[in-house]
Amino acid sequence: MQSSTQSQRPSIAPIAIGIAILGITLLVLGRVAAARRNAPPETLPQIQLVSPAIDTIVAAPLILVFEPNADLRLQPTGWGAGRNHLHLKLDETEIMPAARDIESLGGGRYRWTVREAAPGTYTLQMIWSGPDHRPLQDGASEVRKVTIQ
Repeated sequence: MQSSTQSQRPSIAPIAIGIAILGITLLVLGRVAAARRNAPPETLPQIQLVSPAIDTIVAAPLILVFEPNADLRLQPTGWGAGRNHLHLKLDETEIMPAARDIESLGGGRYRWTVREAAPGTYTLQMIWSGPDHRPLQDGASEVRKVTIQ
């Protein structure tokens, strides 16, 4: 009778193996995350703002033509290259382009139609932002003043 009771108990071996595999997986993921966090920052490509010209008056919507010196692609964090993505500073407001806002003009040049910009005079600058959406000053375009009518 005693031997049949023991044979009906589930074995704890599969549970122990599962816990061991989970522990090893978490250890490996922790090491990968630490290595990524400690990696040197990637070099940001310089954004060249082609238009609008400095101190110019433009009709709405604001259209930016720029060369990011990198191939842009639509990522989960926005239009970007590598781990970083584009933002536009209009005075102190930051704007991210929507999927439909940027188009390739070929030859490394892109057009961004900024529909959110209301008429007014602004200081603008294109910048890179990291995955956490914090602005990065490296690679930023020059600052320009523009009036939107």
